[in-house]
Amino acid sequence: MDILPQDLNVKVLKGVVSYANTSPVTVFKIPAGAYVVSAMINIRTLFAGTSPTVAFGDEDTAEGFIPEASVTEGTAGWYPTGGESTSYGAYLYDSTKKKVFKFYPAEKNAIVTIGGSDLTAGIAEVYLIYFDLNPLIAEPGEY
Repeated sequence: MDILPQDLNVKVLKGVVSYANTSPVTVFKIPAGAYVVSAMINIRTLFAGTSPTVAFGDEDTAEGFIPEASVTEGTAGWYPTGGESTSYGAYLYDSTKKKVFKFYPAEKNAIVTIGGSDLTAGIAEVYLIYFDLNPLIAEPGEY
């Protein structure tokens, strides 16, 4: 089977969380066959309160995509900043292999964990960029 650029099916999932959500927040389902290549958080409204934190991962590893240490919740903008792979979680970076990717053979919940106390404001958008490999996965007996 030939794999053409149009077969790669680049997709983006988006979720929105608020300081008022009960943490952890399931923001969307990551579909089976997703090959995750990147993740981003956009702080739309500054988080206010005592020691606010935001992390992005899945139901297995809360900081798998973006750890809380890589997000400045009191500063609006996109995270991680500067394109540094080290700002990503274990699903997208390791110190030996550098940039890594995460394949999902089965559906999983994507979660955002919001920490801190006495929060009074804060809205974040989370994005997951992935290839949908389902059109490329061979059916039994196809070969």
